[in-house]
Amino acid sequence: MGFIARKSGVSFPPNFPPISSRSKSIPSSAQAQSTFITLEDVSRPSIFSMFRGFSVVLTGRVFRNRSGLSTPPRPGLMFGKTTGIRMTTRSDILNIEGVRIDVERRGKGRPLLLLHGEDGFEANLPLLDDLARNFEVVAPRMPGFGKSMAPESLRSIDDVSYVWLDLLDRLDLKSVTVLGFSAGGWLALEMATKNTSRIARMVLAGSVGVKFGGAYDRDIEDIYFHNAKAVRAMRFHDPEKDPHLDLTTLSKREAMGLARSREAIAKLCWEPYFHNPSLRHRLHRADVPVQVVWGAKDGMTAPKYGRALAKSLPTGRFGSIPKAGHFPHIEQPERFAAVLKNFLDSTKGVR
Repeated sequence: MGFIARKSGVSFPPNFPPISSRSKSIPSSAQAQSTFITLEDVSRPSIFSMFRGFSVVLTGRVFRNRSGLSTPPRPGLMFGKTTGIRMTTRSDILNIEGVRIDVERRGKGRPLLLLHGEDGFEANLPLLDDLARNFEVVAPRMPGFGKSMAPESLRSIDDVSYVWLDLLDRLDLKSVTVLGFSAGGWLALEMATKNTSRIARMVLAGSVGVKFGGAYDRDIEDIYFHNAKAVRAMRFHDPEKDPHLDLTTLSKREAMGLARSREAIAKLCWEPYFHNPSLRHRLHRADVPVQVVWGAKDGMTAPKYGRALAKSLPTGRFGSIPKAGHFPHIEQPERFAAVLKNFLDSTKGVR
């Protein structure tokens, strides 16, 4: 059973939990419909051990297993054994031109900006410590996620991109490798079409943000008008890689935070649905090497969408990963690493 919630003139889709500072609990419809990513298979070898001499920026702190209990991931379980190196971690609330942004920074080396997608940072937690061994990782949370504020002035991914460019200036990051997943890839594209002076190269995994078809062509599958089972089937080749999280196990604070982030992403991406009509006509300005990575079984955005995106970029290249859906780095981490390593090796010395 769905509903339409409205806030400040923004229409939110069915199955989308509303948020209010006076709310006492998460709606039962949200409990029935929401799907989240958790860490299941932790026997993978390290995929980022080859990326020496870089630094990584990441966001996010809360990890939940199938039972719903908070369990921070142990480094190396997904991608290899821990080296015993203690990672340098900084969590900051930065004021960027009046907008408070929740930023986590880990590791040392060349900077890597990690941009999470609509499901938040939790989907990327297995990458955290492994990336930080070889990069200085900087991971800002999108407005409305974590402790990042969501002012009315930020009403689109396009708006957010200006704040993220200001963030690069504030931290004085140079020759940045940008890694974006889904809506995070869209954010990376918005940034690159405005200013690439601090960006060296980009990797876009399952990126959205551009519409290639006509008005009645469904380039991006509608995730808001389907139940959790259908959404899992769209996003994952193996639905078991996206185990359902029982929202009844969440504390009130955690549930409110989750609802807040879901509201925020709908505000940023709902109208027009997960794309900027103008972005397609600006892609020629993204004048840095770009690796587009796609799951061959992606049901949210088909591989032909990824190929069209790569073809539209001045130096775009396309890589498809078999037996993977919308999140190839989760379902096929070794194959994702191979594509990523080949790209990084072939673009050494850029900027």
